[in-house]
Amino acid sequence: MSKFLFDKEKISWVFYDFANSAYILLIPGVAYQIFFKEFIFKDEVKAPFYWGMALTLSSLLSSFFAPLFGRFSDNFGLKKHFFTIISILTIIFIFFLSLPLALIPFYAFLFFSLAQFFYTLSLSFYDSYIKEIAKEEEVTILSGFAWGFGFLGGIFCFLLTLNYFKEKPNGENFILFQRGFLTVAFFYLIFSLPSFIFLPHIKRKKREKILSFNLMKNKKALRFLIGFFFIMQVITKVIYFTASFLSSAYGLNPKEILIFTLIVQIIGFFSTWFSGVFASKFSLRKIFFTTLLIWAFIIFFISIEIPKNFLIFLCLLLGVVIGSTQSLGRAYLSSLISREYSGEYFGFNILSGKAGGTLGVFSFGLLSSILKTQFIPWIVLLIFIFIGGYIIYKIK
Repeated sequence: MSKFLFDKEKISWVFYDFANSAYILLIPGVAYQIFFKEFIFKDEVKAPFYWGMALTLSSLLSSFFAPLFGRFSDNFGLKKHFFTIISILTIIFIFFLSLPLALIPFYAFLFFSLAQFFYTLSLSFYDSYIKEIAKEEEVTILSGFAWGFGFLGGIFCFLLTLNYFKEKPNGENFILFQRGFLTVAFFYLIFSLPSFIFLPHIKRKKREKILSFNLMKNKKALRFLIGFFFIMQVITKVIYFTASFLSSAYGLNPKEILIFTLIVQIIGFFSTWFSGVFASKFSLRKIFFTTLLIWAFIIFFISIEIPKNFLIFLCLLLGVVIGSTQSLGRAYLSSLISREYSGEYFGFNILSGKAGGTLGVFSFGLLSSILKTQFIPWIVLLIFIFIGGYIIYKIK
């Protein structure tokens, strides 16, 4: 691990995970989700619809553009340019969330949708860099270390903003939430700077058609992305709707939800790090499928709405897998692809993950509204875990 700490390319790559985790935790994950639904839209019946639409719109757009931009960057050696510009645009729109203009529902919807869109696009270029800066035997450990370090970034920014988000937003304290969003933007910017400076420019040019994707020639990677499509339906649902679930099902206030999330982050820091080490020493496949089995238990426990006293048990399980599965998935895909097409493949990884997440959220909401219960929709997501796992398991 020490060799990563003294490699400026690797450690700067790791710091981007540290930076962007503040966004994913506090903006779509908890604080802005609550602010958007309970203050911007004043607990209107349609507030969850607009929140879901913002996530859906940004996911669909990023799913469409990520493979194209990735292919383009691979062909013309523009990975660093795309990564830096798109990351800066993400930070700008997070900053816009702190402005008085963002109190108007239309602009709140617009700014959040664009922040989420550019954030997701930036991840495709960020993830693809792992093939450029790490040797094959380093990928699993580096991926786990970075994702775990990202949890630490989320925890750090959480502590910085805790006093801003400790109460439900209202007409008197809404400005505290705005200051919190501003803090997230500056946090993201400051800790992204090493990656903007030290990640290498990839000077690679290929004479290939932009729309002639290499993915169709790589059946193993294609199978993985199809399987991960089903798995991300579950993970996305849990990440983006846990705050609402804890608030509606258990009556937790924002401070209690943030504490719940903090526990998950702390556990995730250690578990994601160690999952990379274990996968490197033993078997990436075995550790990856173990996390899927834990996800199955989590979905089952959520479906039966375990007593409030057992939420700490749910915290423990979520902390173990919420970062590990995605980190190991990143390393798994990396092991199936070649370096010169990394931008394209990780662009398709965004397509797989976001399309899967969008379908999962949509199907869950549709089934919940038709059946007037959330038990069966959760069971459907449980089935998706096994479908995705089976498809990936068949990769030899």
